[in-house]
Amino acid sequence: MKVKKKLSLALIFLFLGGCSLSKTSPTELPLTRDEIWTKIVRGERKVGLWRIEALMHMEKGHRRYPPLKLLFFLHPPSSLRIEALSVLGPPDFFLTVEGKKLKVCLPEKNECYLGTPEAKNLAPFLPFAISPEELVSLLMGIPYLPATDFRGREIKEEGETRLSILTEDGLFLNFTFDGQGILKTEEVINTETGNTLLSVAYLNYYHREDKPFPRKLLLKDEDTAILLDYTEVEYLKEPPHPDLFDLSIPPGTNTITLD
Repeated sequence: MKVKKKLSLALIFLFLGGCSLSKTSPTELPLTRDEIWTKIVRGERKVGLWRIEALMHMEKGHRRYPPLKLLFFLHPPSSLRIEALSVLGPPDFFLTVEGKKLKVCLPEKNECYLGTPEAKNLAPFLPFAISPEELVSLLMGIPYLPATDFRGREIKEEGETRLSILTEDGLFLNFTFDGQGILKTEEVINTETGNTLLSVAYLNYYHREDKPFPRKLLLKDEDTAILLDYTEVEYLKEPPHPDLFDLSIPPGTNTITLD
């Protein structure tokens, strides 16, 4: 077992045993999602419709990809639209999620994929296997709390708050907040292997519509690193068109079912 895995598992065992490496004794958190929201992030929830333009820089293995311009429309908790903007011409990738409907269209291939918005169906089209709820939360700098029951602890020290959550489905979640309750880092660990499935750093916050938004996100797993550089964040009072999160499929398009 690698040293990193040993360290991760040791931290998990310390959590389970009620011990801490910190000089500050951890305080048990309430187990309900709403109580943790109120206590840790002071009830801060970004609602409404948001439009984000970003440049994506990606490295996978030893390969570095050219920057890609992306357009996101987000409506918490899970409504989502992603467009990959080409230098010339219309977007060449569309992905929408609304309710239990996932649609992905690749105009150059004349293909559209239809299914339910589960992580396994999103995985072929995104760099990481992630649910719509997790992705929307991540892009907006909001800690995603699992729907299953969990145990949690907080440790406060030197102007930071660390929240650790152990979920029923075998995940260990670490969140770090600054003194204002703004999310700074996030880490998802598999408790069986000790592998870090995903780590996120939220950088260069600023305020839009009195809500804190990160200007940059750095996402990593074992072989992929992505930097999302937000170039524009906008709050929208209404959708630019009614089918924003329910992609219209052009006639004659080859449709493929994911489920």
